[in-house]
Amino acid sequence: MRFPHIINDNTRIEYTPAEAALDLQDESDRKVKAEDFEWDSELCPLLSTLCIQAIAKNFSKKPLLDELPCHDRLYLLEILSTDLDLEIVVPLIENEIYWKRRYKDKFGVAKDTKHIGWTWKCLYLEKHVQKMIAEAQPQYSDEDGMDDILKLLNPYIHKLRVAELQSWKPPLTWEKHDIPSVYPTDHIDFNPILLPLEYIEELDITYGMRNVGTEFTWNMFKLSVVDCRRLGKAILPLKLLKIFRLHGCAVDDDRVRALSQNLIKHKTIVELDLSHCLIADQGVTGAEGIGYALLQDGCCPLVHLDLRLNPLGHDGVMGIFRALVRGSKPEEINIAACLFEDNTADRLCQVLMLNSTLKWLDVSCNWFSESASESILQSMATNKSLHWLDLRDTDIPHEIVEGVNKYLLRNRLGLDDLDESITSDEKEDAEVEDEDESKLVETIPEKIQANESSDED
Repeated sequence: MRFPHIINDNTRIEYTPAEAALDLQDESDRKVKAEDFEWDSELCPLLSTLCIQAIAKNFSKKPLLDELPCHDRLYLLEILSTDLDLEIVVPLIENEIYWKRRYKDKFGVAKDTKHIGWTWKCLYLEKHVQKMIAEAQPQYSDEDGMDDILKLLNPYIHKLRVAELQSWKPPLTWEKHDIPSVYPTDHIDFNPILLPLEYIEELDITYGMRNVGTEFTWNMFKLSVVDCRRLGKAILPLKLLKIFRLHGCAVDDDRVRALSQNLIKHKTIVELDLSHCLIADQGVTGAEGIGYALLQDGCCPLVHLDLRLNPLGHDGVMGIFRALVRGSKPEEINIAACLFEDNTADRLCQVLMLNSTLKWLDVSCNWFSESASESILQSMATNKSLHWLDLRDTDIPHEIVEGVNKYLLRNRLGLDDLDESITSDEKEDAEVEDEDESKLVETIPEKIQANESSDED
């Protein structure tokens, strides 16, 4: 008995009788066994079934699909090989039956965060492109040969996440005297890769390698200034790009400047994640350069900026603070664990008194002095825009944190001053909202998570 795809495998298992039940004395006398799903396994199959199996076997030579009746077409998609060339199946097959089977056969259980409007076809093809990029060898310029397949898959690629990139290795055909003593740190060029993919809305990249084994060298985790300059140039033509993440890699001040030369010209990026890198403050580069770029008229309409786990120090953080005082971007910022110094927290209090657009701020895992702890409460009495503030692991006394939370509640409810007449229902709703946002910060895969945990990519 053939089970159609709409019946879950667990349903079949649930309705299968236990062996102990089949061994009962009365079972041997039964003529009709409705629970026996293999009753027709020894019968000769229908001619139509044999025809569909033949079509599936020769599908690469003669791809017949639309010519079949509906019920036969569904059966074909349930048995069709999942190793067929994409050039054959991508333009021909839209039905989710086939793409779900193909994804599970090649990548196993889907663990990716599914974006709005996702389909199994998009999910599979995005994963396929990610794998192509992650395995591309820079010494052979593999990216130059991807143009045809990328143009074919272009309409289905909306979210691209690359968790590793191969480092340069000497080509196998080179003689020993041709191999340089110091390997180049340049990776593949993203220009020919991203140029055909015009529908990308989210781009997530980490320069580095996984499962390197005994071949480990520090060179595998380096990236060059040329890499960042190429990447900044490559994302400029992406007119639908809203979220850009470059995190967990050796992006220092010089490299972020090379990236920013084109990044600030982008017109659609609303979320920028540069977390867990090496951005500090050297001259006009680093975080101070980012702050300067935020004040430019042609800068992208940034809403969320994530710089957590970067060694910004006081000068680097001040570059961001100046942008918050003089401009209106971003509305959400994460500068957790960025090495606040003695005066940094005091300057933050001044920013909160002067800024009127910031709604979301994470300064957790930074040190606040006793004077700064008292000033943060005074500044929040003036601030009417901030809705969420993370002060965990900052050495701020608990009673001050409670006072800050009252002002945050006031802002979320849109009140002018702290009002003792706030109803219990309003307060409970606001506390639930605050709890949900706190959980979001810990788990957000889409917004600010550095994606440092390993996954199957």
